Amino acid sequence: KFANDDKSLWVSFYRFNWDNNSQHGSAIAQYDLNTKALLQIIPSGSIPKIITMSSDFKQLASTHWGDNSIGLYEKLYDNYNYYHINIEKPLNIKAISGNRDKNCGYCLRGTVFTPDNKYLIVSRMGGCGLAFIDVVNKKYIGSIFNVPLTPRHLVLSPDNKTLYLSTVASGEVSKIDMSKIYNEIQNLEQKTKPQITLKDWNSLKLNSGVRTIALSNDEKYLFATLNSTSELAIIDTQSMKILEKHKVTSFPVGLAVSKENKYLAVTSQGKDGLGGGNHV
Repeated sequence: KFANDDKSLWVSFYRFNWDNNSQHGSAIAQYDLNTKALLQIIPSGSIPKIITMSSDFKQLASTHWGDNSIGLYEKLYDNYNYYHINIEKPLNIKAISGNRDKNCGYCLRGTVFTPDNKYLIVSRMGGCGLAFIDVVNKKYIGSIFNVPLTPRHLVLSPDNKTLYLSTVASGEVSKIDMSKIYNEIQNLEQKTKPQITLKDWNSLKLNSGVRTIALSNDEKYLFATLNSTSELAIIDTQSMKILEKHKVTSFPVGLAVSKENKYLAVTSQGKDGLGGGNHV
């Protein structure tokens, strides 16, 4: 994750090499992009999948795939403060083993700060839904579950008006007006019934496990990696219709678009010893 006006790069470690079952916390490293120097390594929860920076660069959130928790960091450059926040019940990682990509509790992943930096939205792939964190008071306030099945990646539009998500099980990309998300946050804080239904999501069925998504800078296009069919989809964000599909290296997962919209990079993880690599 780039931060601080692109002067720093933050990188999460999946686990330590001596911790095969990810039964301990991991770490996050900060690099100086000018000097190429390692500035600091700070501890995190188990399997920090996503690192997200607030728009004012004052807070960093790490989303822990391995134990149903979020880490919030403040004063990052001066004896940082750390807050560990559980989503509902913490996962007993001391008793867990096996494939930790699958044995992950709520399998927390996609994470964005709301435009005002007061809340954190986190996708729950396990059990499905979106969880909400009160960043100011450092507490979990609740989840909504009328969300397309197994939400994975979250992206906020450049104008902060629309939230996009991808789903693995249902193979969709979807969008919703951020005003409806704010209404749900207020409902959760006031202990009233959530109002969002599946019909509130404008969704496009892609019939393939959708992994990472990214927007063009003008928000005209949404790009999505289609893992099962090894394709890159280009979607018109207004009509939510597919414009093009392109074959890429087998089993794509990661995706990024350059700032000037000139380059798009795709990384592929591979399955059962097959596929993997990159495509630009």
